[in-house]
Amino acid sequence: MRPGKFATVLFVFALLILVSCSKRDDCFIADSVEKIKEIHINDTIYFVYLRISGFNEKEYFYELYDIAPKFNDCVKTEAKAISNLHVDTSEGKPITLMIKNEKLSLLFSKKNEATAVDLKEIFIETNNRQPFY
Repeated sequence: MRPGKFATVLFVFALLILVSCSKRDDCFIADSVEKIKEIHINDTIYFVYLRISGFNEKEYFYELYDIAPKFNDCVKTEAKAISNLHVDTSEGKPITLMIKNEKLSLLFSKKNEATAVDLKEIFIETNNRQPFY
């Protein structure tokens, strides 16, 4: 066996041993989820999360839960989001996240405005008109 071929076979073998001995799930995903806010509306507590997905080109999603989700190592949860919203920046820069009737929506600034809003610090407005920062 040639030296280069032997090194390749040895590398693949070592990689297989490493993967098979891993104690955590190998998800091969680049998602991250962060809790943005816990909001009390009437007698319900809502949980707003920001999901960032993708390796190079990031996509952003807001998720609304009516129970506190617990995420595993693969950023999965058994809790069902009651609303999901993709942040489409082609519409402009998001300035307000709105929660109305358990649905998420965004208000955008004009496309040519230069001020950007940190999606983790976005202004949140609810159907009872209480602003949350």
